Amino acid sequence: MIEKTAQADFERDGFINVHEVFQPSEIVDARNELERLYRDFPVGTAARLVPYHPDGIDAGQARIDHPHLVSPLIDSLLRAPTFCDAVRSILGVKTVQVWYCHALRKPGATDSANHVGWHQDGQYASFLTGSFITAWIPLVDIAADSSPLIYVSGSHRQGALNGSGFSHKATLEELKSSILSHNRVEWRETIATGPAGFVSFHHSDVLHGSAGNEGGGVRYSIACHLRTERNRLLPENDYKDAVSQIRDTELSPVVCGSVDALDFGGVTA
Repeated sequence: MIEKTAQADFERDGFINVHEVFQPSEIVDARNELERLYRDFPVGTAARLVPYHPDGIDAGQARIDHPHLVSPLIDSLLRAPTFCDAVRSILGVKTVQVWYCHALRKPGATDSANHVGWHQDGQYASFLTGSFITAWIPLVDIAADSSPLIYVSGSHRQGALNGSGFSHKATLEELKSSILSHNRVEWRETIATGPAGFVSFHHSDVLHGSAGNEGGGVRYSIACHLRTERNRLLPENDYKDAVSQIRDTELSPVVCGSVDALDFGGVTA
């Protein structure tokens, strides 16, 4: 499934798309599950339904935090041996923890309420040392008009960049101009497209974003941040809730390897 050149490609570009990680039936079941959860969300768990638009989920993006807590199907996707093997092959590691996961619903709309601004995942994770990896799992076919992730190839090699933001209200072009006014970046965009169930893995420092969904249908996807035995946890920072979440292995499951291989900032998980 993962070619020998995967690590080199990932190190060069900051991302890699991997196909045939999941069975088609697993993806269909997970998509149907999300459709149900968005219409009939259970209460009484740490999972949360968060609409981005004041008019509700049909007017703009919405996300479910910790969907694995309310869906055994999604939990099984995150623990699938093929998924873990892909991460291990790309990074050359043994242990993987999902330290944050959300399921995103993006209906057809092109305004600023429905795009994701250029950003680096690492800019929101000062509580971890070293880089980490994010997995984006679309549950529908992704074409150029159905809001693919857009990567700025190789941008991860420049470290932290100024002027970006996940939920920024500026257009992607305005954000691009802001970033380029603060940083020297060779701007080469690559879009992640493919059939439902491919996985796009990206480096925590690679610039990425997505435009509005013009494809006609709702775009469902799952995104999860993954850390390994290479990352240390820094408890003294401004993200106390994230640190507590990482230490809770129900919210942040260790999906392969040994929990004892991970650093929890001086606390036993």
